Amino acid sequence: QEAMRAFAFDEDTVRLLLGARGYGKTDYCTIMGTAYDLYLAWFHKRELDLHTNLILTKSKSRNTAIVNEIASALEKNGVPLDKANASVIRLEGLIGQDHSVEAITIKSSMRGRHPKRIIMDDPVTDEDVSEAMREVVKRRYDEAFKLCKNIVIIGQPAHFDDLYAQLRNVIKTKEVPHGTIPELDADLEAMVLAGVDKTSIEMSYHLRIPKDGASIFDGIRFIDHFVPGDCVAFIDPSDGGDFTAISIMKGYMSGVAVKGHAWQKAWYHCMDEL
Repeated sequence: QEAMRAFAFDEDTVRLLLGARGYGKTDYCTIMGTAYDLYLAWFHKRELDLHTNLILTKSKSRNTAIVNEIASALEKNGVPLDKANASVIRLEGLIGQDHSVEAITIKSSMRGRHPKRIIMDDPVTDEDVSEAMREVVKRRYDEAFKLCKNIVIIGQPAHFDDLYAQLRNVIKTKEVPHGTIPELDADLEAMVLAGVDKTSIEMSYHLRIPKDGASIFDGIRFIDHFVPGDCVAFIDPSDGGDFTAISIMKGYMSGVAVKGHAWQKAWYHCMDEL
């Protein structure tokens, strides 16, 4: 959990933190990580305007809970607050229009804000993985990147084409899957026996993304032309009511190139095509 907090707060690049459900990503990063950063800034007499945080989540109620917890932690540790309500925290002595902490929903505009850190906490959840919502989240990330390059995105995979999947192999990523903190691991076998969807378990705990209709060919790359030369063909014939298919393959660089055709005909009705 301390390693997750350090990854989220001790760096200033765009980064992605994926952790198993129940590992305390929100508690130790978004809440206590933010509170600790502000605590250090106050007691070490750092420039407070360099420690402004914008938190993005999917709901106002979640924002309120997060902001209240951060404010409570600061007050209990002697950090004086000039302002604290359901969406904003402002330390005494902060100068400028940006707040020490401000929380908005993923659908809110970020115009006029210039935070020094942006935290996207669970921007994608399995409650809504529609294409429309995924596009909203991606647009908000694009907008956030224009404002600030210090962005930490926290969550667990929810869809094979969500923001996490798009950024996973692009930006710096830390993954904390099931098994990393045994003391906090959920009983996945009990979940399976209780009828919990295995795909949901894979994503929420193992951070794996099973793709709908997944096959071993999901990751194939395409070439523009099938290069002429010696090759081998495999025919899957149909006697009617099904597809007759042919796959033609040959060695290509360090792998193989494959070209395929299919006809919804019996094999004896597509001899010319074959």
